Amino acid sequence: MNRLLVLVFFVLSTPFAWGQLQFGERLEIPVKGYEPTFELMRVPTGMLAFRSFQPRSLVADRVLEYFTFDSLLNASELAQVKIRGGFDLIGYDGSEELTYFLFAKGTTAAAEKYILKLDLRTREGLEFPASNLVPMDLIEFLVQEERALFLGYADARPVLQVLSLVDKSVFTVQGIYGNDTKVLQLIKLPQEEAMEVVLKRKGPFKMWETILLTFDLEGNLLQEVKLDDLAKDDKDLMDGVLLNQEGYQTLIGAFGKEIRNSYEGMAVTKINPFGETETESYTLEDFSNFYAYLPEKRREKQEAYLVGQREKGKIPTLRNAYAVRKVWELENSYVIYFDQFSVTSTRGPGRVPPPQGSSYRYDRGVRMGYNPLFMDPYNGIYGSMPMYTVITEYTYRSAHFISLAKSGEVLWDNAVSYQDLNTTFPEPFGEFSVVGDEVFHLYLENDQIKLSYLKGAETVVANQSFFLELDPSQGKINYTDLGTLRLSHWYGPYYLLAGLQKVSRKDENGQDLLREVFFIQKILVDGDLYVPNEDAD
Repeated sequence: MNRLLVLVFFVLSTPFAWGQLQFGERLEIPVKGYEPTFELMRVPTGMLAFRSFQPRSLVADRVLEYFTFDSLLNASELAQVKIRGGFDLIGYDGSEELTYFLFAKGTTAAAEKYILKLDLRTREGLEFPASNLVPMDLIEFLVQEERALFLGYADARPVLQVLSLVDKSVFTVQGIYGNDTKVLQLIKLPQEEAMEVVLKRKGPFKMWETILLTFDLEGNLLQEVKLDDLAKDDKDLMDGVLLNQEGYQTLIGAFGKEIRNSYEGMAVTKINPFGETETESYTLEDFSNFYAYLPEKRREKQEAYLVGQREKGKIPTLRNAYAVRKVWELENSYVIYFDQFSVTSTRGPGRVPPPQGSSYRYDRGVRMGYNPLFMDPYNGIYGSMPMYTVITEYTYRSAHFISLAKSGEVLWDNAVSYQDLNTTFPEPFGEFSVVGDEVFHLYLENDQIKLSYLKGAETVVANQSFFLELDPSQGKINYTDLGTLRLSHWYGPYYLLAGLQKVSRKDENGQDLLREVFFIQKILVDGDLYVPNEDAD
């Protein structure tokens, strides 16, 4: 089943810096123009890069191609595993040295599926049929303790099924399926041999209940916690991210009124081992620098509006969506990253999109830059032509950063502008990291990296642009496939940029030599490299 393919990897290690962003080692893998990009996932030895594709040959097999690399971008040999003809990769997950890939034949909810279990140490693969599943629009695939978890929507209702890879048995987890129900998060708990589901369900009087369910891997309900502190004040949790800490849990998200699609601020709910909850809510009045992203006159106008609302005894609301993206936990505090954006939809040709997309929170830490469109054959990375009757556009307004003590006080907050960036990409694309008292926020806009840098709660740089360039000794970038670019935080102050490019370099005769590559670029962000414009000039 397995076939190793020795390939030349080019590691270009000449670092060069632009301001506080430094391009480090670069790994290049030769590809052909029709070939897809690689996905990236963390593994114990570093990183795993993989893709599935069909070589352009009448006799070639469809393959899963992969390699690993470490923090210095030293790569293993490229290996290939034969996969079944007509099957496409629609999901993946990992556990230690084992990686699991889910394949489907066709795009229907009832399509035939199977799982490939790959041991990265032995490079051996085993196939498992994924049969007897409820037909569903899949939104999540995870594997824990030789059990595959399938989360999706059947008849617009969420369903969670567990498939044993040992005895091939399948069961449906009870308490998930229902009308007016949304799953916000599915979390593996390896140490407890359990799984957690965060869901919202419409209750009486059109109020939304937020419920935390804990199941063992046999589907038995271990604990049910209703997070109803906000509901007592006639408020709803709009979205959230659940953090598991030793002895307790914390759910951080935005709150407001679901029925009005109105956002009011941030809510933090602490949950102890007995299921008791305590919720603190924070409105715009608690964030003195919420409007720091606006020009001075517009900021003064908005702050005057807040004063007026307070004098009237009203809670100010946001006109735009306000969504938590990531929480960085420190010893005694959190640094919380929110995005503010508006959503508009227009009619277009094609079918109606599945109902599940926006509210579910994917694990984008292990599966770096994870793109749920990967599972969507109508709008995915292997067939990126949108085919929906409704096309949704997002206008990003601002990124917000909040330092919150674990005791509940807001230590500082700040915000930077996205300069009304428009995109149809439905998932978070901004990346942020915390190094000491420094906060870095990066995102891609076409062929530029946009960087904002905060130090000690103060904005040092906002939306500084860095073009994707090579050191002259490495050649010149002729073309970048923008749709394949992925920017992800790796560790500490390091990020990874990956995608497909065409690069030219002159030979000894002065002739241009063109190479098509999948590249992985290591990027260092360092506030000490910052030079103010007047000093640079």
